[in-house]
Amino acid sequence: DILNQKSESLLSISATHGHLTVVKWLITKKAALNHRTSENCTPLFLASMNGHTEVVKELLKSKADPLICRSLDNASPVWIASSNGYLEVVKELAKKMKKEKLSAYRKFKAKKSAAVV
Repeated sequence: DILNQKSESLLSISATHGHLTVVKWLITKKAALNHRTSENCTPLFLASMNGHTEVVKELLKSKADPLICRSLDNASPVWIASSNGYLEVVKELAKKMKKEKLSAYRKFKAKKSAAVV
């Protein structure tokens, strides 16, 4: 990934401005989904902060991690979206987080059951 002075990748910049077509293309080129800028923001965080629902959906579909927080203040994508009033973004992030939590729980239960046998 090529970075500017703020350590922003092309994916970070595209996510910030809601350029869905560019985001999709960069994902096909294996852009780093969870790269952090110098301010510790991921592309998902930046898209969430700016209310770009379709970009958020695409990043989540491509396995961007919704639990990575901005380390400066521990702000998460769902927190920043809710703080800025982007309800549709919050809904998409919550759906993904619920699926991941259920998946982790099922893996835990399967592992626990296998250990008992």
